[in-house]
Amino acid sequence: MKVLFLNPHRSDFVFESFIYKILKRKSLRKYGYLKVFFDKNETDLLFLTSSFFRFLSKLQIAFLDFFILKIELRKFKKLNKITYNQRISITTLKQYDVIICFGFSIRDISDKQIEVLAGKCDKFIIHLSHYHLYANKLKYWSSFENVIFCADADIRNNYFFNFFIDKRPPFFVLTYIINNRFNISKEWKNRTSKIISTGTFHEFEKIYSIKQLISNPLSGIFGTLSLHPERRVIAKYADKLPLLESKNSSMGTLKIFTLFKEKKKVNQSQYFAFDIVELYNEFQYAFVGEETITGLPGIGIFEATICGCTPIINRACYNGTPFENMTDSIEYSNINELINIIKYPSNFSVLDDRNKRISLSTKLKEFYSPSFQLNILETFLSKS
Repeated sequence: MKVLFLNPHRSDFVFESFIYKILKRKSLRKYGYLKVFFDKNETDLLFLTSSFFRFLSKLQIAFLDFFILKIELRKFKKLNKITYNQRISITTLKQYDVIICFGFSIRDISDKQIEVLAGKCDKFIIHLSHYHLYANKLKYWSSFENVIFCADADIRNNYFFNFFIDKRPPFFVLTYIINNRFNISKEWKNRTSKIISTGTFHEFEKIYSIKQLISNPLSGIFGTLSLHPERRVIAKYADKLPLLESKNSSMGTLKIFTLFKEKKKVNQSQYFAFDIVELYNEFQYAFVGEETITGLPGIGIFEATICGCTPIINRACYNGTPFENMTDSIEYSNINELINIIKYPSNFSVLDDRNKRISLSTKLKEFYSPSFQLNILETFLSKS
């Protein structure tokens, strides 16, 4: 199979990120299993925009992008020991069976370039991680006959997603994987009957400008400045909730002139400073908080559940995941319900069944494994 992967350097999703290396932030490679798929097939990598494109275009010096891209490409290849063919122009592309990309990594590619790319393949798969950042692109992308959307959960019933599309392309759930270090090491009865809350969120210090309000889907249309509103509230009022242990932390906003000055905020050093597996095993309950606006779950709640915690979840964000029909959980649908749960978790019936917890942990580890997710991708490609 001939495969093309777009802008692999723009995130840490599959490969080590050179930009993250500068920021001293850990590259998580949550979709690293895709490299196995690339290795099995005839794969090319296409580099079209540098990681600094958005900053440079705002400064109206976008012509520097190609120069920076060449430097970044060299560093990226060395960091990842790349053996695939690398391309930096769409004019030299051949015909592919499938083109795979993350919307987050191609949001700056022009509509004209997307049109050319869509014409170069039988299947054009766009993974919608962080799709709130480019929601205004969804309508155009979904107009192509060979476009296929995928995401960490089934978001086809999500109001935010549906606001931006007219035509629904084929869709399947293709999600991240979870490190096998997450396991149950302490029984339920030996844990504290409190709730552990983890996760990061963006803390905006000032209101957006009118221009930003118009261009940013979250703030301009839906009236919110946060992708994780529950995480922000929990972090803010953690000291007033005695049954909650908060390890939430805010993330800085990356700006071209504050790249190094603010890197401590961006690299999440505070968040990664503790042993999260050991932490989860100290608690009976866990709240991580979903992207309730976009309908996508956070990876942390699955990690906590694999470690034996009872998850506190917003059910609407788990369609297409093992949590969709899960009964051993505590559910909330709004912030008031969440606060009530955190104040009085003992009011909610939870089955303390060791075998059931081990069974659920095993089921989650199977679903969020490289082999399972690769099978989903390959089965979908063979049938569609």
